[in-house]
Amino acid sequence: MTYKQYLKSEKWQNIKKQVYDRARKNAGTDNRFGVCEACGYEPYKPCLQVHHRTYERIMNERLEDLILLCPRCHKAETEKQRQAK
Repeated sequence: MTYKQYLKSEKWQNIKKQVYDRARKNAGTDNRFGVCEACGYEPYKPCLQVHHRTYERIMNERLEDLILLCPRCHKAETEKQRQAK
């Protein structure tokens, strides 16, 4: 299975839902679009992205490997990861 196929899989959809649920629970909100786990942004439309903190277990991620981020925080985290390499 390719990574692109994986992102369409039921397995990915389930873990993605768990990331959204965790973010909402930790923020104490029921915002259906979630909340950024870095800056607390609560969008009024879908825009949040699930970010891999690590790619060690790609396609077999643990919940703690993932974080829900707004586009600005996602870009910043990705840049940090690239610079760390």
